[in-house]
Amino acid sequence: MKKNKAMYTLQQDINIPDIVEDKADQAFARIQKEAKSGNEKIIVYDKKIRRPKK
Repeated sequence: MKKNKAMYTLQQDINIPDIVEDKADQAFARIQKEAKSGNEKIIVYDKKIRRPKK
């Protein structure tokens, strides 16, 4: 596939079904509600950096 055809394909608009948009909006609203409440602790796992052995 040529580069310009690939770029054209990536730039095309897609149609998202209404039910998918509704579910996504509900999920985002739930996330924002939980974030504002502050009751949930956010756990962040740091990825260890592996260094090659010499």
